[in-house]
Amino acid sequence: MPSLSETKQPTDWLPADGIYSAAEGSGGSYRDPIHGFFELQPPAGFQIVEKRDKSRLAITQGPGAGTTVPRSWIVLRAENTDIGVIARTTFSPFEDDFQVVLNGLREKLGSAAIDRHRFITIDGVKGGEILATAQNMRILAIKYKKGGLDHAITITCPAAEFPKRAETFVGLLRSYRGLDAQHSARSP
Repeated sequence: MPSLSETKQPTDWLPADGIYSAAEGSGGSYRDPIHGFFELQPPAGFQIVEKRDKSRLAITQGPGAGTTVPRSWIVLRAENTDIGVIARTTFSPFEDDFQVVLNGLREKLGSAAIDRHRFITIDGVKGGEILATAQNMRILAIKYKKGGLDHAITITCPAAEFPKRAETFVGLLRSYRGLDAQHSARSP
């Protein structure tokens, strides 16, 4: 008889209602040291790698083209799992950016790799979620905008490990808080 983890679909491990927001005031013990754009509770056993050399981003097309904006980028790593977190100043509407991410994943992985995409609630605002599977890897991409910042969180792990780590991923997403760009202690 198959185990419960073998009979559940990948989407069964994520909130059915699409709500990742936690109680007001929750957040994490880790605050973005680059620009102060977010805070989160790192999962136990994950090492944090700060991408300080990528703290600025040149906008080349669309709204804001020709400007350079502050960007915070970290990666949380454990075993075969990477959780990338990027926050940056934004000029585009959420729906446009979410569609760009979805189209980019379809182009990179193929349309069949996209298991689902939907609108969600995270950090008290509308966001987007994309779940994909490619080359035995599961990818969960979350995107939203709040306080003048674009937040992108991408979780990549072996597909077989996803059910075992899903609770950890959901906990991280519920702890994540975007901090307003104008009120960030380190925002230029």
